[in-house]
Formats: sequence, structure tokens, C-alpha cells
Amino acid sequence: MTKHGDEQKQPYTLGILAPREIQAGDTIPLSGVIIEHDWKQATKLDMVESARDLMTDAYKIGSLDPAFPTVLWAIIEGNGLYEYSLGEFFQLYGQFEGKYQLTKGSETKVKMEALLKGEKKYLKPYKDRGKTLLYPLPYAVRNILAHSGQNTNKLDQNGRELRTSIELLRSWVNPKK
Repeated sequence: MTKHGDEQKQPYTLGILAPREIQAGDTIPLSGVIIEHDWKQATKLDMVESARDLMTDAYKIGSLDPAFPTVLWAIIEGNGLYEYSLGEFFQLYGQFEGKYQLTKGSETKVKMEALLKGEKKYLKPYKDRGKTLLYPLPYAVRNILAHSGQNTNKLDQNGRELRTSIELLRSWVNPKK
């Protein structure tokens, strides 16, 4: 038990993204947003209230998509709209090939190797035609995802390889100056 005034302050506030009202018995999607106590806090709390209004309106007209709270959460927390998703990976992969005008997988692999400049931590062992070779991580990830039915290669279970591949592709497509 703590004395009055001895409570520890939390470094964040939790905002719940859910409709303000629903019919009894309905199941609805919701999400929680962690809002740090910083200069953005007031705006983010306002965004939570606006998000709840939007979700309520969507519910009322029968169009509360299960992905909606996740999209709103990502925007309020400042994450990419579909951060670390397969969609973002393939979108960035296509942008990478377009930026460097690459039309063949072998060209893409060579360009990625050049950009990695020998950094072995971004290479993945990949078994191809009975041989295990080291491929640039985004190239290996693309092959694993695109050919999962006939591919014995696997991605790590915690998603680190996909996240790292997305970060690499982002840096190559839109390098920070």
C-alpha cells in the first residue's frame, strides 16, 4: 500500500480504440494504443477520441472492418500502415526493382549484393538445386515467400528476417540524406 502522493507515475497512457456503443451480444474488433507522455500526447489522445467516433460510425452503418482498429493504431502510434507485413515487403521489393531498372532475379541479387558491401549479417543461407548458398536477405525472403509451396527454405518464426528485409529495402529505395 502506498501513501497518498507516493504513487509512481506511468510513462504512458493506454488509449482504447473501440466504438463508443454497440448492440448487446455483438463482437467487435478493438485495439489498444500506448501513448507516451511527451509533447505529442495531447494530439494522440485527441486522435484516439476521433478514432472512436469513426469506429462508432462505421459500426452503425455495418462497415466496421476487423482491420480498422489496427490501421488506426498504426497511424496513432506512428508505425507504417502495414509495418512488417508481406504487403509492404512486396511493395518495397517492386520499388527496389523499379528504381534500379532490374528485370531479372539474377540482376536483383547482384544489385543487392553490391549494396550490402560484404556485410555478412545480411546474408541468409539458402538451399537451391542441392547447394546451400548465401543470398542477400531480401532476395532470399522474396524467394521463400513467393515459392513457399515448393521451397524447403524457411523464415525465422519471430519475423526478424522479414522486418530486417523491409528495413534494408526501405533504406535502398529511399535513402536518408
